[in-house]
Amino acid sequence: IASEGESGGTLQLLVAFKEGKTMYGRDYIGLASKFWREAKVGDVVKGTTRKGSFEKVVAIDKPVLCIGAGTGVAPLRSVIRGRARPNDDKLVFGCRNVAADYYFRSEWEEMQIEVNAVFSRDQVKRIYVQDFVKNEGREVIAAHILAGGGVAIA
Repeated sequence: IASEGESGGTLQLLVAFKEGKTMYGRDYIGLASKFWREAKVGDVVKGTTRKGSFEKVVAIDKPVLCIGAGTGVAPLRSVIRGRARPNDDKLVFGCRNVAADYYFRSEWEEMQIEVNAVFSRDQVKRIYVQDFVKNEGREVIAAHILAGGGVAIA
């Protein structure tokens, strides 16, 4: 879910369509991908929501460091958008390709969020969020926590 509590009763979802070939050469499409691809405007979709676990992070008055990959960035978007001073926050984000998967890029730029983005398929050696955190982000994270900042991982 990519919408914060103040979104006027509207639920925003970030859905990545998953399709490809199995190791046996058969075509497949992800279960949710098929459902959402076949949905039409005006269709009624029943579901439930439950209270999230980020409310304490949203409420603190210190900067928040958000760490997530792929569509896991959606709840982090809710955290950042729901905060009073989001441009003090930082985001460590990873996905496969910058051209296809850099979710909410224009929003991060508009909000002036510092983003450390890694893209696993855009270079020969694959780099993932955990690699960034392990190799380059340790000092950033340690300094952030020592300064009393919050951390949200999705």
